[in-house]
Amino acid sequence: MNGNKMSSNIHSFEPIINANSRILILGTLPSSESLKRNQYYANPMNQFWKIIYSVFGEVGIDIEYEKRIRFLLDHEIAIWDMFHAADREGSLDANIKNGIPNEIPGLLQNYTLIKRIILAGRSAEKAFLKNFPNIDISAIYVPSTSPACAKPFDEKIQHWKKAILDEPLHSKTAG
Repeated sequence: MNGNKMSSNIHSFEPIINANSRILILGTLPSSESLKRNQYYANPMNQFWKIIYSVFGEVGIDIEYEKRIRFLLDHEIAIWDMFHAADREGSLDANIKNGIPNEIPGLLQNYTLIKRIILAGRSAEKAFLKNFPNIDISAIYVPSTSPACAKPFDEKIQHWKKAILDEPLHSKTAG
């Protein structure tokens, strides 16, 4: 053994989505804490839920995961991960190796109201551009909600608010 930590093969969760979803937020893969709890963005240090609630002017965040999911769906937001599976040591996106993308084009064919994709972090953005260059839906980068992203919280909220609330939702044009 060479002393390096072993990578684990990580699998994504099923998407959280319904027929009314208009925005798809794509992360990379669930963190170690999320996998343990079987919940998206379960690490208490991750700012995802705080940011999402703040975008819609809500101060308090529901404690129950099911209510958080309902909040997303009520606001026509779906979430999923870029990768179906990958090798990763720990929770950092930088450690993702051998990523197998999720079937995002198929998801978009089945949920035709989605008109905007939000790419949560540079790793999600890079993976999206590499694996899905032909998806003809507006795709917008926002800073990661991970504690590893050092941007100030208020700055993150402004990026997320613009990405989620800016209208109209339209496809990007070729050119």
